[in-house]
Amino acid sequence: MAKAARLLIKGFLLSATMLSTSQALAQDSDVDARLDRLEALVTSLINRMDAKEGAPAASDIAVAQQAQQAISETRALAERTAAVETKVAEQSADDNSFAVGKTRVTYGGYVKIDAISQRSSGGQVETGSIVRDFLIPGAIPVGGTSSGFDTDFSARQSRIILETKTNVGSGHKLGSKIEMDFMVTSGGDERVSNSYTPRLRQAYITFDNWLFGQAWSTFQDVGALPEALDFIGPTPGTIFNRQPMIRYTYGGLQIAVEQPETTVTSPTGGRVVAGDDSLPDVVLRYNLKSDMGHLTAAAIGRVLRVKPDDFGRISDDAIGYGLSLSGKLNLGARDDIRFMQQPVRDWGAISASISSMMPLCAPMAALIRSPPTPASLPIAICGQTLYGPHFPAAISKPITP
Repeated sequence: MAKAARLLIKGFLLSATMLSTSQALAQDSDVDARLDRLEALVTSLINRMDAKEGAPAASDIAVAQQAQQAISETRALAERTAAVETKVAEQSADDNSFAVGKTRVTYGGYVKIDAISQRSSGGQVETGSIVRDFLIPGAIPVGGTSSGFDTDFSARQSRIILETKTNVGSGHKLGSKIEMDFMVTSGGDERVSNSYTPRLRQAYITFDNWLFGQAWSTFQDVGALPEALDFIGPTPGTIFNRQPMIRYTYGGLQIAVEQPETTVTSPTGGRVVAGDDSLPDVVLRYNLKSDMGHLTAAAIGRVLRVKPDDFGRISDDAIGYGLSLSGKLNLGARDDIRFMQQPVRDWGAISASISSMMPLCAPMAALIRSPPTPASLPIAICGQTLYGPHFPAAISKPITP
C-alpha cells in the first residue's frame, strides 16, 4: 500500500514539475512558492511511507490531500497564465487592435490622393460638381459647347474604419462597425484649406446572425464589383447602394428589410424625391461559396408611392421588383472573372433608369405619365457587367469602394 501511494505521489510531483517548465511560470514568484510547498509536502509523505509498512496514518492521508490540492491549484494557475499568454500573442499578431475590457477594438483605413483631368464635349462641368469626383453618366452635360481640361487633386477618398468585437458570454457574439470618408460632401474649397466634412458610409451593430444599421444593400454583391481607378468604376450596369436595414443571415441565406425611397421622373425629365414611402424594401439573397469563387442570387420587392402634394393631381402606387445574378470565378491566385446581371422593374436607388443612364440616382424610379391619364409607370431596366482583372505579383489587389 505504501509503495502504491508513493508511486501516486511521485506521479503528482511529476505533473507539477511538467507544469512548472513554462517560461512564464518559472518567472512567476507565486507559482514558484506553490511548487516549493508542493515538493516539501510530497517529500515528507514519501519519507513517512518509506519508514513504515501497513495502512497509512490519518496524518499521511492529510498530507497527501494537501499535496493533491496544491497540484490542483498550480494547474489552475497554469491554465490562467496560458490564457493570458494567448491573449498577449493575439494582440502582438494584430498590431492595429487593442482591448477594452471584454471588447477588442480594431482600427483601420487608408490615405489616398486622386489626380483627375477631364473634359466634356457637350458643356462645362461646374467646380464642386459630383462629376468632378467620379463618373455619373446621367450628370454629364450635353447640348453645350465643349470645355477645356479640368484638373483636380483630392485626398477625399481617404477612409477611417473602426470595428469592435465583444464576448458577451453564452456563445453569443456582439460586434459593430463605423466607416467614414470625405467624398460627396461640402465644407472646403480648392483655394485655401481643401477641407471637407466627414461622410458616414457604414454604421451598424451585429448580434450573432443579426445586423442593425447602415451597410451595403443586401441586393448588392460587393465581391463582384469591378476594380477601377475611378471611385465606383463602370457605373452603368453596376449595383451600388448602402442602406439602413435590419438583416438576418443563416448560412448562405440572407433576408432584409431596407430603407425605401421613391424618386419620380416627370414628362420633362425632372426628378422629384416623393418621400411618401410607408413600406420597406424586402430583399432575399443566397450566397454560394467555394474555392473556385462565389455565386450570388438576389431578389428585391418594393412599393412606389406618389401623392398629390408632389405632382398635384396624381396619387398612385406601383409595385417594383428586381432580380440579380452575380459572382466571381477565380482563375488562380491573381486572376478572376466577375459578372453582374440585373433585370429589374423600377428600383433606382440601387441601379439606374436606362433612359437617363444614371445608376446612382432615382431611388425606386417611376415615370409620371402625362394627362389626360396621369399615373405612375414603373421604369424597367436591365444592366450587365463583365470584368476580368489581372494583378501582377508585385501589385496588391485594390481596396473595395
